[in-house]
Amino acid sequence: MDSVHRYYEDIASKYDQDRFQNSYGRYIDALERPILSSLLSSSGPKENLEIACGTGRFLNFAHTGVDVSKNMLKIAREKYPEAHLVNASFDAIPLEEQSFSNIYAFHLVMHLNDSKVEKLSKEAMRLLKDDGSLIIDVPSHFRRRFKSKRNDWHGSYAPPLRIFEQLGWTITKVHPVMFVPIHRIPNRFRGGFLSVEKVLSTLIPTFCASYMILEMRKTQ
Repeated sequence: MDSVHRYYEDIASKYDQDRFQNSYGRYIDALERPILSSLLSSSGPKENLEIACGTGRFLNFAHTGVDVSKNMLKIAREKYPEAHLVNASFDAIPLEEQSFSNIYAFHLVMHLNDSKVEKLSKEAMRLLKDDGSLIIDVPSHFRRRFKSKRNDWHGSYAPPLRIFEQLGWTITKVHPVMFVPIHRIPNRFRGGFLSVEKVLSTLIPTFCASYMILEMRKTQ
């Protein structure tokens, strides 16, 4: 069990409360959820797979979810008893090839490195139908250049987008997420900045956002 896996096993019981039942988490969810909903609007849950589904925040969009943490999946099963939930690593998923039209994974890539992203790519290619889509969020490589030294741990990996093209994907959509440094805004004012985000997304270059949600087509 690596450090990230152990971390999520340990915090599973308090994950929802600590991450998404506060103003910061609700802000992030309010930005991400409409984007994911629009990208999956033409497919039903049975066509979709969520990798790193955690406690099930986005499992309303997918019938099948995968996570390495047993404790996180236990909570997801309580929320979605009808879902097919699989305890497995992102790079070794025991499901049949070409089973899904869409695969999505949120807040996973930031935990990886170049070699692990390649493994994720290969597994997604295997599981997706021809012309299927992979939807992921990727921290801004530009923004991370101005932060502290990168390491392999929690949330530190920010790959340039060309790495996905080199792995055989065609990037079809890029949605910038979070221009406002919301963690610096007092709690009581945060909700009002959601409308500001929409305006900023039309005025400021995408790479200036904190992170991006990518839709990529399988081309191999």
